[in-house]
Amino acid sequence: MVERARDILASSSLGNLTDASENLDAAVTYLSDALESDPADKKVLLAKARRHLRDAIDTAS
Repeated sequence: MVERARDILASSSLGNLTDASENLDAAVTYLSDALESDPADKKVLLAKARRHLRDAIDTAS
């Protein structure tokens, strides 16, 4: 579902939606990395993912 949303945003001709797609893509990368990381790194990776998700929402609005 996230990939579909990212692709729809990326195909937009509006710059803010393209930027939101890039933030969403970064968030997914950090979330995936957090799933495979050791507990010490999870907090940092999840915080980065949260920041990118918030940026994606703000940018798309």
